[in-house]
Amino acid sequence: MELREIEAFVVTASTLSFTKAAKQLHRSQPALSQQVRKLEEELGTSLFVRTKQSVALTPSGAAALQVAKEILRCREVFIDKFRTDKTSVFGRLSVGTTGMGTAYLWARTYQAFAREYKSVYLDLRTTERTQDTLDHVLTGDLDLGFAPVPPKNRNLQFQILGMQEAILTASVEHSLVKKSSVSVRELSDQAFILAEKRMGMRWLADQFFKRVGMKPRVVLESNDMQMIKAMVEVGFGVAFLPNWSIQRELDEGRLKSIGIPSPRLVQEMGLVFRKSGLTPPARCFLEFCLKRRDLLPKITQS
Repeated sequence: MELREIEAFVVTASTLSFTKAAKQLHRSQPALSQQVRKLEEELGTSLFVRTKQSVALTPSGAAALQVAKEILRCREVFIDKFRTDKTSVFGRLSVGTTGMGTAYLWARTYQAFAREYKSVYLDLRTTERTQDTLDHVLTGDLDLGFAPVPPKNRNLQFQILGMQEAILTASVEHSLVKKSSVSVRELSDQAFILAEKRMGMRWLADQFFKRVGMKPRVVLESNDMQMIKAMVEVGFGVAFLPNWSIQRELDEGRLKSIGIPSPRLVQEMGLVFRKSGLTPPARCFLEFCLKRRDLLPKITQS
């Protein structure tokens, strides 16, 4: 069994395309297909279901994928310990976060890193919820993930890059937006739109409700923060939204904030990764993010 065969399997499983995998690895498609076939023969099982239209992992392939990724990660860590030229960084880097996080926070970081490290292939993934990002890092599907709050898992590490605050937000016509502060009783009467469980904003919202001893009247839950923001704007309800996502709407007068009983609802955010070690591209990306915090919105740096 050769590492090239394992690499061919992992990249094909990631792209679900022999053509795309061959292009990424700079190999011919017949050669890559032969390497995967050889690996299947050595393992005594089929790793893919192949049709003319698609490629899909078999149950055996799904089980083998996590082990294969860990083998390749260990190879990179091993090679890096003995590499004399630390300035040359190359390879594949898988990074993920929610779609809203990419759009508002991390897109400039991705762009700047890709321009500086052209030999690193960036595999950018979108997750539905904060907890999904952490789960994918744990399984090895992601090398690194952008997420709020330090993870409570002994197998993960967290590097702080900034802060975010949950702002209780309402439409401009809402009766409470004219008040400098509102009472818990007034909030109890409101229709709340909440982020789903396993999301950063939901953690902060639940923290607030627990602190003030309030059971919110929930009219909608969603994992789509953009949709929640749109529903708030049309007056469907009030919602806790991240401060970095609503600055334009606040400046343009399309949304208003509601003053909640203090203290502020803030949490740290940054990069999460496994304690077992980083590949050279992953470590380079972490160092780049720490050095280029200026690429994040200023509101996250206060």
